[in-house]
Amino acid sequence: MADFRYKRGKIRNNALKALLQVPLFRQRVEVNLRGKPSYRSKEKNCRSMNWESIGKMSIYQCPLA
Repeated sequence: MADFRYKRGKIRNNALKALLQVPLFRQRVEVNLRGKPSYRSKEKNCRSMNWESIGKMSIYQCPLA
């Protein structure tokens, strides 16, 4: 543990407090990959909107003979 770099400069008072404030021990939100809470409607809608808008633009921009 002595070789770990803190990214906070020189530690003066409390080494444990300095260790807990580094990005290594930052709280993270774990995203579920399986199950009901794993459904992400924002990503799903975003992908489908981009796909539909690309197709519609090409149809409306084509001149009819």
